Amino acid sequence: MSKTKIYEKVAPFIFFSLLWSCKKEIKSSAPLAEKKNVSKETTAFKINTINNSVDSIAKSIEVESKEFFLTKIPKPYNGDIDATETIFLKNKRGEVIAEHTVEVEAYEDAKVFEITNHNLKNVKKILNFTIEECYCGCSITNVYIIQTLDNQYIELPIISFSSVEASDPYYEYLFGKLNTFYSIEKLYDISKNNLNPIEINRLEKLTWNGSKIINKTELNATKYIVTALNGLTIRDKPSLKGKKIGRLPFMAKTTIQEITKYPLEIKDNGKLIKGNWVKIENDLSNNWSVGYVFNGFLQKESNFIKTNTAILVPSCYSDSYEKPLIDKLNTNWVQLYKENGNYYLNTPQFNKKRGYNECTGDSLTCLSSKKETLLFINKFSLRNSFSEIIFTETPSDVIWSGNEFKFELNTKNYTLKASGNFTNIEVTGDKTYTLSIQSEGKSQIIFQQTQFDDTVPKILFIGDINNDGNPDFIIDSPIHYEQERKILFLSPSDNKGNLIEKFAEISLDFSC
Repeated sequence: MSKTKIYEKVAPFIFFSLLWSCKKEIKSSAPLAEKKNVSKETTAFKINTINNSVDSIAKSIEVESKEFFLTKIPKPYNGDIDATETIFLKNKRGEVIAEHTVEVEAYEDAKVFEITNHNLKNVKKILNFTIEECYCGCSITNVYIIQTLDNQYIELPIISFSSVEASDPYYEYLFGKLNTFYSIEKLYDISKNNLNPIEINRLEKLTWNGSKIINKTELNATKYIVTALNGLTIRDKPSLKGKKIGRLPFMAKTTIQEITKYPLEIKDNGKLIKGNWVKIENDLSNNWSVGYVFNGFLQKESNFIKTNTAILVPSCYSDSYEKPLIDKLNTNWVQLYKENGNYYLNTPQFNKKRGYNECTGDSLTCLSSKKETLLFINKFSLRNSFSEIIFTETPSDVIWSGNEFKFELNTKNYTLKASGNFTNIEVTGDKTYTLSIQSEGKSQIIFQQTQFDDTVPKILFIGDINNDGNPDFIIDSPIHYEQERKILFLSPSDNKGNLIEKFAEISLDFSC
C-alpha cells in the first residue's frame, strides 16, 4: 500500500476525529473468517519508513478493481439508528465472494482494491475490500481475500482501522517472501499529516502453503535483551565469516526464532562467554529478512529484570509490567538519600500509593519518600553500613567525548575519561560514548552506550557506598527521552583487579 493511498484513506477521518470524541463498535459479519482480536501487548519498533526490499516484504501494488465490484440491497431508512444493510463483493459472473453488514446511519463508502505484487505461492491476486463507517468517529474495516490460481477465494481474518483520536493505529497485511505474511499495526500521526508510520507493532505471522494458511505465530514471543555494551552484530550466516547485515544496540529487544547447532566462544574482559548462533527475524524496519547473532550476550527479558533490578527509584510503576519490581521493596533494602548536603545509607522509608495512567489506561503503584532519595538498593552487605557516606563532587556537566574529569576519594586520585563521537549536544546521527576510569596505573571501562535519542549520560553520584575505600557511581543515561534509567556501579568485593563493576540498573518507560 503506497503512502499516498494510506493518506487518502486516513485523511478524511481527521475531521471526524476532531468533531467527535466517542467510539462506536462497528458490527460485521464475514462467513469465511472469524473476527481477530488485536493485542496491543507487542513490541514497538520506532521507524521513519518501511523498507520493502526483495529480501523481506514485497512492495505491494494496489489499484481499484475493474474485475470485482460491490452491490448492496437498498433498504428504506426510517431513522432507526440500528438499521443495517449488507454490502456484497462479487466477481464478473455475479458470484458472491464476501459480504459485510453495515449500519445505515454510519455507512460512508466501500471500495475493492487488487493487490497484484506479492510473493505468495499459487496466488493470482489479493483483494482488499474496505468499508468506511462514521458515526461518533470513523473506522475502516479491511477484508482481505486471497484469489488462488484455480479461482478459489480464501478470506483472511478481518482487521480494522479506527480513527477517533488524532493518532490511531492502522491495521493491514504485509505480504512477504517464503510464503509468509504479517498482520501488523502501524501508527500514523495524522494530526500532523504525517504520511510515514511513527511506530510499528508486529502482531501475527502467517504461513501460506499455496492453498491455505498452515501456521499462525503470535509475535509477542519471549523477548531477549542485548547485554553487550557495544551491541551485537547481525550476520547473514551463523558464522563470524558471515556478512554483516545489521546491528542490535545495547539494551535492544529481540526474539529468537531458532537456536542453531553452531557454537561460539568469546572472551570478554578476560571472561569466557559460551553460546550458540541464533536466528532472529527482521523487525520490518530494516532491509534484511533474517539474521544470526551470538546468544551469549542475550538474556531473557524476565530474567534481565529479575537480576538487574536490585535498585528502585521514587517513581510510578505500571501494574501490568513493573509491579513485581516494586513488590520486592521491603525493610531488608537500604535507602541512599541526600540530606543537608551529605549522603546517607539507612533503613528505607517509603510510601506506596495507588494511581492510574490516563495515557495508557494502566493502574500504577507510585513509590515515594520524604527523603531526597537517589536509590533504594537491595544489597545484603550494605545493611549494616548505616552511616554517612564519603563522597566527592560530581561533574557539573556531561563529560563529553574527548574530555576528562579528575577527582580524589580517600586520598586516592582518579580520572574519568570519555571517548567516542558524542562530543556535544549538537551531534546528530549515530552517537558512541565510552566512559573509563584510571587510577594508579590501572584503567577500566565503566560504561558504554551507542544510542541516545535526545538524551545524554550524566554522573549523579561518586562516593563510597559499600565502605571499602573505593569509588562507586550512579549514572543517569536514558536511551530515549521517554525513559528514566539509572545504573549503579560498585567497586568489586573480590581481588581480581577490576576497579568497578555494574551492580544493577532500573529503566522505566513512560511513553503512551
